[in-house]
Amino acid sequence: MLRYTGQDWEPIAWGLRNPWGWSFDRETGELWVADVGWQSWEEVNKVPLHANLGWPAYEGTECIKPELCSAEMVQPLVVYDHEAGKSVTGGYVSRGPEGPALEGVYL
Repeated sequence: MLRYTGQDWEPIAWGLRNPWGWSFDRETGELWVADVGWQSWEEVNKVPLHANLGWPAYEGTECIKPELCSAEMVQPLVVYDHEAGKSVTGGYVSRGPEGPALEGVYL
């Protein structure tokens, strides 16, 4: 993922396989990304600036290419297997009066 700084493009993060929906939390500015998996795992990431999110070394939290895996790679916050669902789609962090129980939850 890249962002334009006004003079040049810089990487925000790398190591995403197939981000399918992303948004910034309106209150904190944090970037949330839903990343579609490959064979087994779907994931949701809160993305720090200049982070390596692991693909193709990891699928979800599973190291699938040991020669590439590193403790420096940022692990996803949520993973689920394909028995629970075949594809993840990004949403938004809830920041409204619709339900206090959802305040700050990524939907």
